Amino acid sequence: MKLIKNTICFLCISIILAGVLMPSLKEKVNASPGFNIQEIDRYLQNFKDNSPIPGFSVVVVHGDEIIFTKGYGVESVDTGIPMTEHSSSAIGSYTKSFTALAIMQLVESGKISLDDPVIRYIPWFKTANEEESQKITIRMLLSNTSGLPSLDNWFFSVGIPGQADNNAMEKDVRNLSSYRTNRTPGTSFLYSNEGFNVAGVVIENVTGMKYADYIQKYILDPLEMSRSTTDHARFNDLGVLYGHNAGIDTATPSKPLVTTAALAAGSELRASANDLGHYFIALLNGGQYRGKQIISPESIDEMWTPHISFPGTSYDMGGDGSDSHYGLGWMISEIEGRTFIHHGGSTLTMSSFNAIYPEKKLAVSFLSNIGPTDSFRFIEKETVVNNIFNILTNKPTTDYFVPRKKDPSVTDYELPVDVKERYAGTYVSKDGFFKAEVFIAENGKLIARLSQITGISEFEIFFVNESRCFLKNIMGSYESRFLLTADGQVTGIENFFGTLSKINEDAHSMYKTVSSPDGLLSFNALENMIISFTENGFDIVIRDDADFKLSVNVLDESLENTHNVFNETITYDNIILMSEEFEDIINSRIWKEKSYITQQDGEKYQHFVATTYLKNKTITLILSVSYGQLTNMIRDAAIPIMKSLEVNLE
Repeated sequence: MKLIKNTICFLCISIILAGVLMPSLKEKVNASPGFNIQEIDRYLQNFKDNSPIPGFSVVVVHGDEIIFTKGYGVESVDTGIPMTEHSSSAIGSYTKSFTALAIMQLVESGKISLDDPVIRYIPWFKTANEEESQKITIRMLLSNTSGLPSLDNWFFSVGIPGQADNNAMEKDVRNLSSYRTNRTPGTSFLYSNEGFNVAGVVIENVTGMKYADYIQKYILDPLEMSRSTTDHARFNDLGVLYGHNAGIDTATPSKPLVTTAALAAGSELRASANDLGHYFIALLNGGQYRGKQIISPESIDEMWTPHISFPGTSYDMGGDGSDSHYGLGWMISEIEGRTFIHHGGSTLTMSSFNAIYPEKKLAVSFLSNIGPTDSFRFIEKETVVNNIFNILTNKPTTDYFVPRKKDPSVTDYELPVDVKERYAGTYVSKDGFFKAEVFIAENGKLIARLSQITGISEFEIFFVNESRCFLKNIMGSYESRFLLTADGQVTGIENFFGTLSKINEDAHSMYKTVSSPDGLLSFNALENMIISFTENGFDIVIRDDADFKLSVNVLDESLENTHNVFNETITYDNIILMSEEFEDIINSRIWKEKSYITQQDGEKYQHFVATTYLKNKTITLILSVSYGQLTNMIRDAAIPIMKSLEVNLE
């Protein structure tokens, strides 16, 4: 509620400021003769009318002037607050260009050399194949040639809006000691969020400042980007957007959550379209903004010089098949005869595309409050940005980036009606962070409802055969595969989140009913479970398994703040990963669930916490197991107890 109030307050202020400080659309046209601004507005409005994107904002810069900036749609489908050029959205991997600029500032001041090895600035830095990581240079980090894998482990580590782990980025980099490089450093392109995280830690070690503080002081403040930050502590004050999850035909608001700042240097900057206009002005004018020299022209040239090539957009997917290139935090591509400096970005719930046309001193940014949309059904932001450049240069709009090939999810195969029931059920990931419910809708179609850290996403399932399928919603089609036994029984599904195992409902018949001595509790348990009743509930261990414990507590209190229950259950001292809260309906009760990974004495453990509220009683279930066993134990222990637990409250 506080976030909504802050957003509404800021909206009122921004409307007032817009009237005082921002010229009208007509005035912008007069200030920029030769550019058909009205045509850009008409094009974008038509795009909005034919797109499932709830809201987006655009800025266009020519030379040292913002010639167009505007929002379309709404910030959230829940609030209906209009999207404006001042709405602060996640720009995703476009953050990498800011990290590269920060490094180049430090190169100019003599504090860093691009071709120095990383270990000169982070002596403890290493991968599992340490001899390879010693070869990685600063230039390799910024050009995505370090060979470091893009693990994104911490991408799914979420926290409370406005709070973050100040050491999360360093923890992520230290975690690389458990992984090997995937390529020989310096030899080939391999996109890596972790590589830019390493660059972020270099900035911290060299300057003695936190990454967010450095970016704020030396980039955002001089550029007067007052609606932009990587500092999670400022998110609430700025009323930043959290975006939307995708449904089959519509979008639903994401939960207001953030990552723990572990990917701050790679993907976590929030910015407004208008602020990005200031950033463009500096880049288009030799690093100068309103008399302040942010960076030298030579450093900009270095960032925009191709360092490595990689495959561009293929002809089938709407491109011309030519290679693209990566500079330092920027991509360089030839698109319809023009050289563009560009970078896109995507989080789970928001996305952006940003491009500069240096020859004409033009730049365009497009910020969306949902991830990429299905390019086979909808015009995507890359096409929109390219067409804005076409309009600016008096050329016709084109279908560049619109796929030419047939949508692979459109097939003639129909899953036999008599086998559909085999696919229905609950599927859980190995780490317990993701859960999918597959069910048959009233229209007879199979639907997958995926619970993830940002909320619920729904997909219609289109089958190619009884195993291979596509999960499809407004964000696209994701090839997946159901795991089948020889006799056609469904045991799991492999998709973009990994492998999710199906919970075997039939196995629950093997459980016996157990009751507490006082008759307060009853539930289902297996023979190998050792049960100890306590004053408020019971504890369970599995015979001969020291790394398994399950506790259930029934307390005489209300559940007004579920988050506090979770916080008090698992101490934050040793948490290395945690999910957002999920909701599930089990035995007609709403259970709130959360998963954690902790580390103690070098060993990893997984925890599953579920809590529900019933007739003034809070019921909390805590499952703790050794790493890798959580899915099995949720299936074999937690779910049967949650389904069968009866509490006698009379």
